[in-house]
Amino acid sequence: MRIFINTSINALHRWNGAEGRREYLSHPHLHKFNIQAWAKVSHSDRDIEFHDLRDMVDEALIDIATDRDGVLDFGGASCEDIGNMLLDRVPELDEVLVMEDDECGAKVSRPTDMPIETICGSTRFKQAWLDAMKQLEIEGVASFQVGSFMHADGEDISEEQKEFFDYIHKRKIDISDGIYVLNVDGYIGESTASEIRYARRLGKYVRFLEPDNVPEEFR
Repeated sequence: MRIFINTSINALHRWNGAEGRREYLSHPHLHKFNIQAWAKVSHSDRDIEFHDLRDMVDEALIDIATDRDGVLDFGGASCEDIGNMLLDRVPELDEVLVMEDDECGAKVSRPTDMPIETICGSTRFKQAWLDAMKQLEIEGVASFQVGSFMHADGEDISEEQKEFFDYIHKRKIDISDGIYVLNVDGYIGESTASEIRYARRLGKYVRFLEPDNVPEEFR
């Protein structure tokens, strides 16, 4: 479970490397920085009170900024920089979104020690799935798998169920660092192809069981 807070602060900042038609951004300019910050909790009675978490974030923002005659200044810090500095100063946080005037911004997350991968492939390759689960665990990779091996076990499911299972698998990809594709003998079915394209659109890495046997369109 996670909780979140919203807060805001008016402050200057600048982009030191701005050039050309964006050169004006190299000069100090004022934004209302809107911050949304998340923290993990282990139970519903709240390990951290909402208001306490917001106080921590507000105090950290004041600590990050320089007070210039009553005007706060983040200097050359970008939204990404501000988010990462909040993660450094408030260990309870695991993700921070920093927005400039609710128009644009950046989200940063605390790195995890263990990568997470979603295994993708046809459920007809049951043994390949079982081998992959074991191999990823040996590598120290946490993995998401399927709940059943429908093709291998001859399970009869409706089209609606298949669409729902595909939806769930993509939600697993959402929270993974990458996917591990079981392209047994070079085979990549329609659902797996869709998952590869989806993962790449999200900027996730894609690796294959048989890296030398990948169809041209997915190389």
